[in-house]
Amino acid sequence: MLHQLTTNNKYVEKITIVDCPNVSDSGAQAVTMGQILLRQLELRAMHQLTDTCLEDVYSPFLYSVDLSGCGKITSRGIRTLLIRNPTIGCLYLNHCRSLDDQVLYDIAHFVGDRLHVLELDFPTSLADPAAALHYLSSQCPNLSQLSLARFFHEVSQLSYAFSRDNKTSDL
Repeated sequence: MLHQLTTNNKYVEKITIVDCPNVSDSGAQAVTMGQILLRQLELRAMHQLTDTCLEDVYSPFLYSVDLSGCGKITSRGIRTLLIRNPTIGCLYLNHCRSLDDQVLYDIAHFVGDRLHVLELDFPTSLADPAAALHYLSSQCPNLSQLSLARFFHEVSQLSYAFSRDNKTSDL
């Protein structure tokens, strides 16, 4: 059914699918494939989706991606998305519990100075969040909105990340 919705319409600029447990990776791929005018993609609370759903997402205009609540998407999937869509400037990855440190390094490397918004809360799989965040902040000079809710488990890590260069920030 999803394939039929977009087969004849390749001019979609915004796709939003929220909390639809019957939509599989192939369903998400069917909707996003060939959408070269896509500017905004929201696949939120789609707990069943994996990296596979991101493999064919490509648009030279894609600016905002919200994958909040997609707990099976890994850093590898985000890397693929960023490589294929370097125009991304807003990235919402709240409750993406399968992400590790590499996602922050990849975000910094592939979209660095284009990144304006990053939301990443409750990242339980990060080994060294302070180091990864420090690297991210050094590579993303235009970041204007950063949300790191429940990011650090200890206050000492937070102090380390932001007092390192005598800079202060409120989180």
